[in-house]
Parts: sequence; structure tokens; C-alpha cells
Amino acid sequence: GLADVLVSRSTACSAMAPVRLDRVHAAALRCHALSGEAEEGDEPCAGRMLLRLAAGGDKEAAKRLGLALSKLEAEAALAAVQADLALLALDDDPDLAEPALGSAALVSPRQAGAIARLPPAAAEAAKWLAYHTSWCAAVERQASAGAGVGDATEVARRRGLSREAREGWLKVVEAEGLGDALGSSAEVLADAAEAMARHTAAFRLCPRDVVAAKEAWKVFEAALARLEEAQELKTSLLDDLKWMLWNGAWHAANKAAEEDEDEEEEELDEEAETALFGEGYPGSQDDALMDLVRFLRHSLQCHWDSCIVGGSGDGQKWRGVCLPLGATQREIHAAAAVGFNAVRFAIAEPTSAADKWDKEFTRARGVLEACVSDSVAAVLDLSSWSPSSSSSAAPASRRGKKSAGGDKGGPSEAAL
Repeated sequence: GLADVLVSRSTACSAMAPVRLDRVHAAALRCHALSGEAEEGDEPCAGRMLLRLAAGGDKEAAKRLGLALSKLEAEAALAAVQADLALLALDDDPDLAEPALGSAALVSPRQAGAIARLPPAAAEAAKWLAYHTSWCAAVERQASAGAGVGDATEVARRRGLSREAREGWLKVVEAEGLGDALGSSAEVLADAAEAMARHTAAFRLCPRDVVAAKEAWKVFEAALARLEEAQELKTSLLDDLKWMLWNGAWHAANKAAEEDEDEEEEELDEEAETALFGEGYPGSQDDALMDLVRFLRHSLQCHWDSCIVGGSGDGQKWRGVCLPLGATQREIHAAAAVGFNAVRFAIAEPTSAADKWDKEFTRARGVLEACVSDSVAAVLDLSSWSPSSSSSAAPASRRGKKSAGGDKGGPSEAAL
């Protein structure tokens, strides 16, 4: 499944200190290229078979790939390919299919001025609101059952994080200018997160309290109804927020339940859960990792429309692959040929050395032009940049020495 592939990719990458990442990227891309070049009747996974053989130490397989790979590099490339293919098949994964959450309100008409997507900062604040609120409820539940020593300290810490997350969410809403647009919905969403967290904690963790779980579920449903009636959020955004709260709460409860292996409650079947919580109840979940995958997916979709590539509105899904900044036109064309329509490039943090900044920008410009040629969206990954880079390194580069061609300290306005 997708979760297993992501774990295998994470495990491979965590042990890649001696690995040449450029060879890993090249091997993964070569594998995709072989799949794209396969003719009718050919084995569709020939590239992956070669990678598997190379990962087993087969030098002939590595030679056929056209690369000199170590065993660890081949294993990392194979994990990357498997993750890429899992993402391509995301829509067909039955494990990620979700039932309707809530009532018929999901198909109600929306106001023309309703918010379609949250600003990134607000979506991030909402994510941490859900996360810390969920863990606070889970830890409080465990402490009430006497789960171990030091519970009071951990409960106090979790309560502080939950309180800060709620305050942070409300502050960001105001800072992003959403106060008037959202009205009381910001507070209602925070209340919904708390109710959902209490529901899963009471229902999953020992000893189970079905009365408390039912009461919390009713509060959650009432909060959803208020959000719907306010008509301040479009259906797609409201749906993502609901599922973010739902999956975040189940992740915390299920993860916390792993510590209670000695105490197990009898699982209720679907009919029993429906009798407890009503016809609209989606059903309990018991896979903490899959809960986390769904939680992160919906938290991203709160500010990022996954149905549109480049704002074209053509309904294309984002299909991304990571490539080194020095990727060639041929490599980008190969990625496009096997179905990827977006490429992520890691951009090194600019330094005060003008020549290094110019060189990095020139490389970035080259791959961007290649992406334009193949109609592939480009995502620039700046996650390695420090917070001070925009206030120190970049201005320093712009103050670089002048030459006959003008200011050599950074890219020109025309280039930018």
C-alpha cells in the first residue's frame, strides 16, 4: 500500500549518508524511462526488475541501467520508484477512499463569496490546531486511566501546546485578514477539533467510555452544522477541514492506543457503531499510519487545489517527481513521458558570494526552461533555506561588485 511504500522510502533515505543522490535520482528516472519506452508485449516493470537485481548486487543489471550503482543506491532508487508509482495510483487506492462525512449539508449551495482555500499560514495553523488538540485529548484520557508515571507533567505540556495552537490559529486568522470573512467560524472550527479529539480518545482508549464518545460526537456534528449554516467556507474546503480533524484525531488515539497493548476492548461492528452514533457515522479507524497519511493530505488540500496544475483549470491532478537541479531536457522529457506533470527541484540557499548565487540561478533557469518546453509544472523546494537568508544573504549578493555588464551581485530584474 501507499503507506508501506512511503515508509520504505523514508527508511531508505534515512540511511543514505554514503549515497550519491544524483545517481539515485538518475537510476529512478532511468527506470521510469524504460517503462515509458516499453513497446506492446514488453514487460512493463523491466526497469524495476533491473533495479531489484542491482539492489541485490548484480553488476550486470547495473550496467544495463547505464549506471554504476552501489547496493544501497539501488535500494534507495527502487524505493523512490515504488513511491512515485504509488502516488500515480493514488486515486485508485481503495484504502484512501473515504465515505461521506456529516449530513446532506455537504451538497448544499454555497455563497458566491465563500472562501475556497485558506492562505498557507492559516492552513498550517489549522493543521497544528488539530494535531495538538488531538494529542492533548489522548494524553488526558490515558492519564485519567492511570497509564503511568509522569502523566501530570505530560498532560500539562500537552494542554499548553493545545492552548497555544488554538490561540495561534485565531491570531493567524486575524493576521491573514480572514476575521470578517470567517466571523465566528474560526472559533467553531476550534471547538469541532476539541470535540472530535474527545470522541476518538473516549472511543479508542481503554477503558472505553461510549457515553462520553457519543456526547462528543454530537458536539462535533453540531459544530459541523454551524459551519455549514454560516456558508463562509466552500464545500471542498469545509470537507477537507472535516477530514483533517477526523483523521488527525484518529491518528492520535490509535497511536496512543499502541501503548495500551495489555488492555484491549472488544471491537464494535459497523451496526453497533451506527446504533451508537447514527446513520451518518463514517466508522471507526484503527490504522495510525494511514490516519496520518490522510491527515497530511487534507491539511495540504486546505490551501492547495490538487485538481489544478498551474491554475489551468483543466482538471489535471498533480503528479510530481523529485529531480536534481542539474537535470537535463532529456530527463525532464522522460519524466513527462511516463505521466509526471510536475517536477520538484531543491534550491540551495543563496550565499553572499555573488558567483555562487549566479551559478545556482543559472542552473535553475535552465531546468525551468526545460519544464516550460515539456509543459511540466516546476516546484522550487526552498526548505533548506534559513529564516535569515532573505534578510542577509540575498541583500549581500545584490551589493556585489559591478562589472562592465552591470551589477553582478544577483539575477537581473529581467531574469527574475
